[in-house]
Parts: sequence; C-alpha cells; structure tokens
Amino acid sequence: MSCETDKMVDSAREIRRARHKGLQELFEAGFAIHHAGMLRMDRNLVEKLFRAGVIRVLVCTATLAWGVNLPAHSVRTPVVIKGTEMYDSSHGNFVDISMLDVMQIFGRAGRPQYDTEGHGTIITAHNKLRHYLSLLTNQFPIESQFKKYLTDNMNAEIVSGTITTIDEAIDWIRDTYLYIRMRKNPQCYGIGEADLRHDRDLYEYRRRLVTESAEDLDRAKMVRFSPEAGTLDPTDLGRTASHYYIKYDTIMKFNELISDMMDERAIFAMIATAQEFDQLKSREDEFEELEDLLRHECQLGVPGGVENKNGKVNILMQSQLSRAKIDSFSLVSDTMFVMQNVNRIARGLFDYVVKKGWALLAEHLLRLSLMFERRQWAYETPLRQFGNEISFEVMSKIERLKPPLTIALIKEMTADDLGRLVRHTSYGSILKRLADTLPSVAVEACIKPITRTVLMVEAMIKPTFRWDDRHHGKYIIHCGFDRWLGCELNVSLPCRQLILPEKFVPYTRLLDLDPLPVTALNNPLYESIY
Repeated sequence: MSCETDKMVDSAREIRRARHKGLQELFEAGFAIHHAGMLRMDRNLVEKLFRAGVIRVLVCTATLAWGVNLPAHSVRTPVVIKGTEMYDSSHGNFVDISMLDVMQIFGRAGRPQYDTEGHGTIITAHNKLRHYLSLLTNQFPIESQFKKYLTDNMNAEIVSGTITTIDEAIDWIRDTYLYIRMRKNPQCYGIGEADLRHDRDLYEYRRRLVTESAEDLDRAKMVRFSPEAGTLDPTDLGRTASHYYIKYDTIMKFNELISDMMDERAIFAMIATAQEFDQLKSREDEFEELEDLLRHECQLGVPGGVENKNGKVNILMQSQLSRAKIDSFSLVSDTMFVMQNVNRIARGLFDYVVKKGWALLAEHLLRLSLMFERRQWAYETPLRQFGNEISFEVMSKIERLKPPLTIALIKEMTADDLGRLVRHTSYGSILKRLADTLPSVAVEACIKPITRTVLMVEAMIKPTFRWDDRHHGKYIIHCGFDRWLGCELNVSLPCRQLILPEKFVPYTRLLDLDPLPVTALNNPLYESIY
C-alpha cells in the first residue's frame, strides 16, 4: 500500500510539470488524454504513467495505437473504439476506419508479453455493424497503397538510374507487392475479369500505369520522356525533387507559380501551396489566435487570410521566424509539422533555381532557407545565431539600440565600449569574439576579355574571420578497439594555414623561341602534313 502511495505521489509531482493545463485535473480522477496536438514531452509522460498503471483510463486518438508499443492490460483496461469514422484530409470529409486500423488498435489488448487474453469493444452505427462483424470474423488481406505514390517512386528510380526505359519500368512493377495484390485481387485495383483473362501477366495494365506516370513526370518537367523510343531521362528538377523528397503534385504547383522576379512575399505564398501541407485544415477554434499572429508576428502579407489552408501555413511559417508563443496545442503541432517540411522544400527550390541560372531568385531562396534553419528574420542581428552564448537580456538591449549595432561597428569598437553600451561589462569581450567568428571574406576581382562576347572574371577571396571549432566544426580521427572498453582516442586535425592545390593545372608558359622550318623534319611525308 505504501509503495502504491509513493508511486501516486511521484506521478502527481510529474504531472504538475506538464504543459497541458487539463492533464492534472484529469489525472486526479485516474483519467488522461493523448493526441497529436499535445507536446511531445506531455505525450511521453502520459505513455509512461499509463504503462506504469497509474492512469487507468486513457482517451486517445488512433495515433497512439499506430506507432507506440503500449499495451492495454485486459483485466484493467480493455480497448474500446468509440466511433468508426475519422476525418481524412485527402477526401475532405469523414471516412470509415479501415479494418487494418481496427485490428491494429485492438492489438493493444492481450499483448503476448503481458497477458494471455485481451478484450476489445467497438462502438459503431447500427448500419455499419454487419460490415465490421463480417470483417472481424474473416481474415482481411492487406492491400497495396503503392499505386497512389507510383509517380514519385518512379521518379526516384529514374534519378537513381534503375529505370531508363518504359520496358524497365514495367519489369520494376512486377517486383513490387502491388503486382502480387493485383493478381490476387484485381477488382480492388480496377481490373476487370475480362481484362485479366486476356492479359494474365497484366503486362498491358502495367504498361498503362508506367506510361501515365511517365507522361505526368514529363509534363512536370521532372523527366524527359520519348514515347517513340520509350526512353526516360532525369532532369535537374526531377533530381532535386527526388533528393529533397518533394512530391510531384508540389512540383506541378510550383511550375505554375514560380518566376525569376519573385520577392520574399510571393515565395512565402508559393511554399504555402505545397501538397505536403494539404492535410492541414483551418479550424474555427483557431481563427482568433491565427488573427492575432497575423496582426503582430507576420512581417509580410498573407494572401487568403486565416480561413484557408494556405493562409494558415503562411502565418505559422512567419510566426516561427518571429519566435511567437503559440497557445493552442493543435497549432503547436501544426507548426512543428510545417517547419519540418519547409526547410527541405526551401533548400530544394534554391538548389533547382541555382541550376536554372536565376541569380536574384536564388539569393532570395538562400536567405529564406537560412531564415527557416536559424529561426529568425534576415533583418535581425546575426549574433542571434550563436544561441545561448548571449543572454536574452543582452540580446534585447542590442536589438533596441538606435542606430543599430552592426557587426562592422562591433569590430571597430573596443571591448570596454561595447560593455558600457549594453550595460554589461563582461559581454564586451564576448561580443567582440563572436563578431570576429562570423564568416567574412575580402574579395579582389578584375575582368579580362577573352573574345568580343566572352569575359573572364578573376577573383581573389581571402577569409577575414577567426575560425572557432565550436561553431565552424573540425575534423576528428576517432580510434576505437573492438575488444576493449574505455580505450578510445580522439585526434583533432587543425585546418589553419592550409594551402590547397590549384583546381586546374596552370599551362606551361610559352617560350619566346624562333620556329624551325619544316625541312628540319627530314622526312617528305611529315613535311607534306604541314
């Protein structure tokens, strides 16, 4: 009894540290909640307490059952599915939970490690009862979803060189689980019995699938497809999409919107249309907070406002750069999802635009991708990139100074003057050191004419900053032994004063010599050549 009491006291102490305001009140009654809108630390705490048996009833969305090894013991906690409809963003409405998901959720009860039996209850509408009973009493085969993502996967195979022709793509389909299920259950994939009788190997159906995908990729300029020769060649855009995992539908939208004269406002609006964000929806209970973020945190305009998906994504991107505090847990979850995807999308766009030769747009996209990676606006002081080395109080003073304290000004001032300026004497030397650590170079350039239409630009670039291993990184040789512990050795390799060889071998200087006559060859045949 004392042990159980101690466990409850410790658990109550832990639950008080949770960010979610309702968890403590629910915990006192033995209840808890778990959904994707909660912070990761709160979800981990709930899972830990439920596994320990302190939480008796856990109300959760299906995400808990899909990805977590969290058993519900049959004696204490049977699994109950209340309602069999869920919102599917790809359909834009509520759809029935698939039998595969039902079996996965019921799998929480009666786990082999914990129990010998499990109890599951499903609560559904009366008109759907017969449907789920028939599925529960029969083995339900797992169907392939590969057809939905065939275009993106085919592009990846073309880029990697696995597929170079339509015939190779047809053979590639034959090695997938999709082909196995199409043979076993053709009706599920739109193949009639008559088609199967005339095409037992589904060769023509596979050809139609890969040809349609190839035409889609060619239309998106991701692949060059020759219908006559049946060849498939990757393009720079296709390579970029494959490398950065950008979906085909997103590329199609970007092709319609992108231009070489876009400003940052237009780039934000374009990224917000990416198909990766289609699952996000604007909820009515979020409008008030989104409006507040739009007014106070968004530095650029937001086309569409808060009532559509594109406007919501745009607001969340700009709010993250402003380091805004978001209260709604669903918006916190959506912001995390947006920022996980926007980094690679922005980098992918920059990579493609550089290859296309759009210099001005490339500059905007590089600045934008760095803003997302560093979580700050470009106009803010670069010293923010050093994280916790500067306190919040000193950083606020630096950003409030008028005129602004630029990096060039910091380098000119003495450490004592800087300390007095920010009213913190010990930070003078720190600011000097960090300013000298920021990468900077000195460039000397000249133009030399090669022909009337070709100019050569010769540039001499020298670093003018101080290398710091903590911020710029270093090369380390790590030595370990396969049969001994505690004998590891790290050797740091300094890169200072390292002189790299020229990229191109210089030509031998032309000597000022008098040419010999062709008769010096002493061979009529050789002389006839010249």
